[in-house]
Order: sequence, then C-alpha cells, then structure tokens
Amino acid sequence: MRADPRRAAVWVRSLDDRRAAGLAFVAGAGAALAFAPFYAVPLIFISFPLLVLLIDRAGNRRAAAVSGWWFGLGYFLVGLYWVGNSFLAQEDVPKWGGIIAALALAMALAIFVAAAAWLAKSLWVSGWRRVPLFAASFATAEWLRGHLFTGFPWNLQANVWGWSDEISQSVSFLGSYGLGLLTVLAAASFVRLADDHGEEAGARHAWALPGLSLGLMAALFVFGAVRLSGAQNTFHPDVRLRIVQANIPQIEKWQREKWRDNFVRHIGLSIDGNGGLDGITHVIWPETAVPYFIGSEPSRRHLVARALGNRPVVITGAPRFEEGEQKPSYYNAVQVIGADAQLLATYDKAHLVPFGEYLPFRGLLNRFGLEKLTPGAVDFTAGPGLRTIAIPGLPRFGPLICYEVIFPGRVIADEERPEWLLNLTNDGWFGTSPGPYQHLVMTRFRAAEEGLPVIRVAGTGISAVIDPYGRVLSSIALNKQGVIDTGLPRALGSTTLYARIGDWLFAMLVILGFAVRLPLHGARAWRQQS
Repeated sequence: MRADPRRAAVWVRSLDDRRAAGLAFVAGAGAALAFAPFYAVPLIFISFPLLVLLIDRAGNRRAAAVSGWWFGLGYFLVGLYWVGNSFLAQEDVPKWGGIIAALALAMALAIFVAAAAWLAKSLWVSGWRRVPLFAASFATAEWLRGHLFTGFPWNLQANVWGWSDEISQSVSFLGSYGLGLLTVLAAASFVRLADDHGEEAGARHAWALPGLSLGLMAALFVFGAVRLSGAQNTFHPDVRLRIVQANIPQIEKWQREKWRDNFVRHIGLSIDGNGGLDGITHVIWPETAVPYFIGSEPSRRHLVARALGNRPVVITGAPRFEEGEQKPSYYNAVQVIGADAQLLATYDKAHLVPFGEYLPFRGLLNRFGLEKLTPGAVDFTAGPGLRTIAIPGLPRFGPLICYEVIFPGRVIADEERPEWLLNLTNDGWFGTSPGPYQHLVMTRFRAAEEGLPVIRVAGTGISAVIDPYGRVLSSIALNKQGVIDTGLPRALGSTTLYARIGDWLFAMLVILGFAVRLPLHGARAWRQQS
C-alpha cells in the first residue's frame, strides 16, 4: 500500500499548538543537515513542505510566525551549534557559556524565519501560488539577515549546493540569494503532493509544480556543466606562493609563554615546508599568525626577513595598534613584510565580529557582566573599509579577514577591482565541527560570484587554493599541519554578471514571487489575515 502524502496535510492540521511547535523545530533541524559537511539535501524537500503546511494550519499571522520561529530555532541551533566551541578554546571562560551562546544566537536568528512566515501568511492563498510566495518571503528574510545589524549571512540556502560545482556556477549570475530563492522554491513545491487536487486532476496536477521546479534545478546543473566543460585555469607568470598552515590549537595561540614557539613554527614551515624556498616569491601566513605588533617592532620583521634569506615577501595576519589622544586603537590586520623587512602594506579588518572582536553597547552590557568572547577586555577598531592592495611582484589583491568573506556582493573595494582575493582566517575557535567546512563553502561561492580566484590561509584549516569558478585546486585538511606551494590562478577574462549587477536579478525574482498574489483578492485578504 502506497503512502498518500495528502494524509500529511490532514495530520498537520490536526496538531495542537505544542505538537506543531515540535514538528516545526524538527523540520528546521532537518533542513540544517543539508549544509556542509553533511549535505543531506533531500531533507529540505521534506522540511520546507512541512513549514508550508504549518503556515496553512496557522489561523493568523501571529500563529504562522510562531511556527516559523520554532523552525528557525531548530534550523540555526543545528546549523550553528559549533559557535559554542569557542568557549572550549579559552581557559578563563566557563564552558557552559557555549550552550547559552549557541542557544541565544539561534533564538535571535530564528526571528528572521518568523518574519518570513509572518509575511507569507499575510499574503497567503491556496494552491500552487502560495509556494512562490513562501519562497520569496523566505529569500527576503535571508537577504535581510545578511544586511541588518551588520549582517550574518552564514548558511544561506544556496550553500546546500556546496557539493556540486555545477549548480554552484549559477551564482555567477544569480548570486547566493538568487540561488537560495530557487532552491527554496524547488523544495517547497513538493507540498503540492500533499494538496487535494480533486478526483479528476490526479497525480498530473500534483507533480506539475515539483516537476517544473526540478526541471529548473536541472537546467542550472546543465548550465554549470557546460560552463565547466571548457574551464581551463591559467596562472600568473613569475608568482609562486607558499601557504602555511601551522595548526596551532586555539587554546595555545594566545598563551604568552608559547608566543615564541608559535612564531618560530611559522618561520620553520616557511623555510622547510617543501624542501626549501627555491622559486617561492611570496609566503602567506593566516589571521593573527604573528602575536606581536610587527608594525611597530621592526626587529620582528628583520627576524622574519633574515630567516627567509631576504628573498620572499611575507603576507601575514597580525594585531596592530595606533596611539590615540586618549587611548590606543587596536586593529586586526593584514601586513606585508618586504624582503628588506620594510612594511609594504597594511589592511585593517573593516567588518568586525560582534561579541567576538568588539562588544556592542559595551557600557550597557558590561553592567550585566557580559564581555566579548576573545581574550582581553579591549575592543578592536574597525578599519576604514575594503581596499585593493598592490605590491611589487604580485597582481593587485583584495584582502579579507575571517568572516569578511561570507558577504555576497560585499567583498570588493569600490576604488579598484582586484585580480584575486586573499582570505586569512583562524577557524581554530570552532574545533572539529561543521563551522570550518561551511566557511570554506562560502569562500568558494565568493570566487564563483566574482569570477576571481581566492587564496585561503587558515590557522588550523581548511587552507585552500580556489579557482575563479569556485573549485578547490588544492587544500590542507582541518587540524593538519602543512604547506601548499602553488601558482596564482588568473581571474576570468570577463566580469561575471553578478559582479556587474549584484542582487538586482534576485530582486526581480522576489518581485515575481510576490506578484503571483497580486491579481487576486487584493487588500481585503490582507485585512482578513489579521
């Protein structure tokens, strides 16, 4: 006896509020397993239809928002639980605080899913049209999550395709928000199998929208396959990079008695990594690899230059400070040390992590005993903005520190377009968890969106050389020590459509999603929902 999906709709409608909340939570948790490193993508074709049925069940917008919030709580708690690992990487921070931090973050981010459900219910109609309405509402909430309150676009729905180089190519014109909208549309369309189409319509009508949606995803796959079939990487001549991953545990990184050993480990790997420095033009270390203020300590720079034989240029992450009239300012920086130990360039991180690199509303939150997660009570200062760096012997590049790389359409400086992106990061905070794998996927998507290669250098992994199509050419695994010697891939010959127009195509898709509602009922239905 075959299962009838229509029974699912009847069952969901029969649930009381408590069981409906539990179902929403489980559905959201299941959807989160579609992200790296699990990639259980088929689950979204169950989870999103369940959320649509829960919105069907809701008697008003408030009830729909409650279901959305519980879905979001499961979604973000399972997808981002690893944030709590940052408490395990510090000796003077209570370990139970990680549970509270992960739960608080999930509860806050769930508000965006609640808002999506509220908006969808406000325009709700029966039949197939509620599917694009829901997809447009969810995608709008994702875009807002990526922009409001400094933004946190981690695990956008598009990232469930991180395993498919082919489908990922569509971000070159759709962007991550656009691909996410189509993904939610395809997944949510399966709710039609649970709808009552009448005796005469049968399975043909039930499968119409899911079939069309799957056909659209198949078309994106074919586009990507064709695009990659002729994709050949070329490399800049006379550039040979050495990427260094020292694999220093986060709990040891800022122990003062180990500063010297950590510093020496980076130097040693730089010299002996693959049998010497012959042919190496530039050595790259990860975020805050150097614990010293090398900008104001020339002796440290001379030590690095002499150890490396006064040949390659060293690009490293390091803290930096400037004296101020009242107090010094501290920065999370990328600094470039020339072969003669001169400081060739500096970039100060512009998009800081709230509660990680600074405490928002410090005066208020300190009264409740709250402090930022990273060591020290001093906040970092944000730099003036993204920039493009040009130094001798290297094509101009755009430096991005840690999570600056997760923002679609916001990784390129306005002044001058770079020829490649450099992402220095330290994912050691999050241990052996999904976090570093998810971070790598987002870095790859920025490469494909912009048509620029990305060199990613991570303290404990995952370091990678990523071509302008978002493919990983070589990498060092998580929690492994090692080096990569690599050429520098060239950017695509032409700028991608997404790099030219940004999220305008996504905005058009959102408008189309909402437009299916406009011809019918009008403002009267809006009032009735309240």
